[in-house]
Amino acid sequence: MIVMCFDLSSDCIGITFAEIKKKKLTYIQTLAVIPESPSAKDLGYTTKQPKTIFYNGDKFKALLKDGEYFISKKEAKKRVTDFKNSTHRELLRDIGKQCGFYLDGVKPDIIAMEKNKAFNGVLTTKLLAEISGGIYFYTGMRDIPLYDYDVSTVRSNIRKTIPTFKRYTNELHQTALDTKWEIYCRLRSFFEKNYPGLLDFSNMTMDESDSLAVFYHLFEYVLKKKTA
Repeated sequence: MIVMCFDLSSDCIGITFAEIKKKKLTYIQTLAVIPESPSAKDLGYTTKQPKTIFYNGDKFKALLKDGEYFISKKEAKKRVTDFKNSTHRELLRDIGKQCGFYLDGVKPDIIAMEKNKAFNGVLTTKLLAEISGGIYFYTGMRDIPLYDYDVSTVRSNIRKTIPTFKRYTNELHQTALDTKWEIYCRLRSFFEKNYPGLLDFSNMTMDESDSLAVFYHLFEYVLKKKTA
């Protein structure tokens, strides 16, 4: 049985791949997918992002082309809106392309992910909802079982089942100070004790760790009971 688990983010998507045979974990790897979106320069403007300009006593963000020194506020608003829409669209396409590459290559039997949640940024919430929708579509099209879990449930169960753990230090030489790092430390302690040498934690991102948390929850609470 091949499993893929996702932690969705607009900056980095964590993926865990695993193979399970007769209720035993035989292979596991994590991967970080870094989405790429075009800058304004890629679209023919002189700067990568909108810059502040002054025109007729107004101050506003604008994107200028070669030879331009100012544009009207109306045109600036239109360009900035078009740029945001284009960036969002291309970012989503790149995420679909990269994730689709791994989905088609791995051909998982089961997929799991964190449930989408609302963020302060409307565009981020919209993007993650669209990514989730793509995964729902893929699993429906391929008739693949899909599990989605609330992050608080996943973390709560990890704390219950991995009560003791080594407090590893990060690159800033800090111990488990925040929730993500604490969960990473618990997972690392579990896997290094129970599956020594099977998973490399040395360069693991927090997004990869979050996808591993989803896998751990799926494996311990669902697959061990279902896998024959």
